[in-house]
Amino acid sequence: MKDYFLNLFAYERWANGRILAALEEPRYADERCLDLFSHIIAAQQTWLSRVLRQSRYVPLWERHDLMECAQLYRQVAQSWDHFLTQTTEADFAELIAYRNTRDEAYETPLRDILAHLINHDTYHRGQLVEELKVRKLIPTMPVTDYIVFVREIADLKNG
Repeated sequence: MKDYFLNLFAYERWANGRILAALEEPRYADERCLDLFSHIIAAQQTWLSRVLRQSRYVPLWERHDLMECAQLYRQVAQSWDHFLTQTTEADFAELIAYRNTRDEAYETPLRDILAHLINHDTYHRGQLVEELKVRKLIPTMPVTDYIVFVREIADLKNG
């Protein structure tokens, strides 16, 4: 299970890196795109805080400028990498106690939190790409499909 989640978080870095690269083009990063990417980062920060058993409030819809997004994303991705490399197989079944944004108490296995976070980010990346399409802000959409990631990794391994 550990290798599975390490792979999914490698996909996260790859996909979010593609989005970030698209947003770094000056004509592409509008407020809605920054809202969505900032939210992806905030969710990652929030869930990391929960699994580390830290009580740290992160506003989920606070917009950051592009430079802040890039810096915050690198920091949270590195923190997730560090956390995941320290986990054991048994840790994925461990219940994580936390409070949601409505201050309701929950306990959820780490594996389900990680699956949620991956799906959450994929959903909002899809919204972000749609936003770019609707506004015709970018001629070629950043492709962030998991299968494309898998193919690129296989190509790198094969030569």
